[in-house]
Amino acid sequence: MLILQANNLKKFFGERQIIDISHLQVFSDDKIGLVGRNGSGKTTLLRILTGELVPEQGEVQWFGEFAYLPQLGKYADQPELSGGEQTRLQLAEVFSANPHLIITDEPTTNLDVAGIKLVEDKLTEYGGAVIIVAHDRELLDQVCNKIWEIDQGRLTAYSGNYSAYLQQKQMQVDRQYAEYEQYIKEKERLQKAIIAVKERSRPMKSVPSRMGNSEARLHKGSTKGRKAKIERVGKTLESRLARLEVKTKPFEVKPLSFDFIPHQQVHAKYVISAEELCVKAGNKILIKSASFNIPKGSKTALIGDNGSGKTTLLKMLVNQHPEIRLAGGAKLGYFAQDLDLPLEKNVLDYVMEASLAQESQARLILARLLFKQDDVYKSIKVLSGGERVRLALAKIILQDSNLLILDEPTNYLDLTTQEVLAKVLAEYPGTILFVSHARHFINRVAHRLLIIENQQLLTFEGNYQAYQESKIAQNNSHDLLILKHRLAEVTNRLAVPGPEDDIEQLDREFKELVSLIRNHSQ
Repeated sequence: MLILQANNLKKFFGERQIIDISHLQVFSDDKIGLVGRNGSGKTTLLRILTGELVPEQGEVQWFGEFAYLPQLGKYADQPELSGGEQTRLQLAEVFSANPHLIITDEPTTNLDVAGIKLVEDKLTEYGGAVIIVAHDRELLDQVCNKIWEIDQGRLTAYSGNYSAYLQQKQMQVDRQYAEYEQYIKEKERLQKAIIAVKERSRPMKSVPSRMGNSEARLHKGSTKGRKAKIERVGKTLESRLARLEVKTKPFEVKPLSFDFIPHQQVHAKYVISAEELCVKAGNKILIKSASFNIPKGSKTALIGDNGSGKTTLLKMLVNQHPEIRLAGGAKLGYFAQDLDLPLEKNVLDYVMEASLAQESQARLILARLLFKQDDVYKSIKVLSGGERVRLALAKIILQDSNLLILDEPTNYLDLTTQEVLAKVLAEYPGTILFVSHARHFINRVAHRLLIIENQQLLTFEGNYQAYQESKIAQNNSHDLLILKHRLAEVTNRLAVPGPEDDIEQLDREFKELVSLIRNHSQ
């Protein structure tokens, strides 16, 4: 069933064309992930489709009902609700409306890992169509069967989930490179052949001095024929060169490059240590008796539910709580989740405040973070969310830090930039302790975890995938134990049945339990 279609959509912001889409359709079984770089027009397209924004050209036709969950919903101005509570409440309303199509812009904002998994499950199970803008790769992989990519205003559709989209994109780039290289090779071959032909024709212009008149006439006639033939060959080659289909080199988005200032080494085994630390928010105990060590050079992710104490613990560390020990020589760089930036300052002045680098180096790093030329004089108050995140990261990079404390560094970053940041942090020579709800990012960066669970702080040596596998194994082990206990009970009742026991029912349950235990054991 066709739910939505749009044709010839064009939208401009000033002189910049942000949307230029000839055609799109949404069917009832579509689960579409809408992806693109920050500022590429994802939210603009959603607002056009839902009627919030009128395009300069084109039309949108609806053949069903929809529900829209924007980035900042109707509960954003209610301070008694946390960000996660606002998101959960809006999601509940959207699902309860049971529309033909759910359109949602960053539905996992402010949600913890458990909340993200709940949204993922609900979107996967939902019977209608879905369009999702999300910066969570795992969600796009689990939910989506199509990906729409917006790039330079154009929309390209890909089949499959986000991982399938990446594979298709890479195949396209590889094919374009192969065609471009073949074009360059053939062009150079023809150019060299033309030059060789011209070189061959040059000696034919003069008559040898020792020839007589009759021999000279014969020579000229022979030379003229050969020259004409060679010139025909040259013209043929030039014609082939002129008709050669031009292949352009594939457009490459220059990856962001993060250069860390050389820093002093920490010689202690552990950079951060704490024993029996109590983490509180006011009078409320969040973590009881936390003891942990952060080894030098380690990449540790701090995970837990919303409100479990992650940010509170990081702030205690940053504020040098007396019960938390930092190794000598540790120099801390802190990325705060709330991005409390001085809005009146400009980009360059802000990063230079605590920088040990020269202005030229600061400008280089800012340029690599897409603050180019006069962008460095932009006021912070006019920057987008993603730009503010990149600016805060730039300041940390320019500091003399060897210990990074990062609270949700992937907020507002598109998936491509998340990948670059993950690669850089994984290669960072210092120590990192970070909080993130982006599961793929955690798995890429961290090789150990601190987990807040039931007011306890647990340490897991391994990445996020290994932790998830261990949780599944624990659950399976627990389920297997329950099944074995029930099998023992049924076996006893079959051996010595009571007056109210249904032997046939017990026998059926016995066989089912044996089958379940066998499957669990495989």
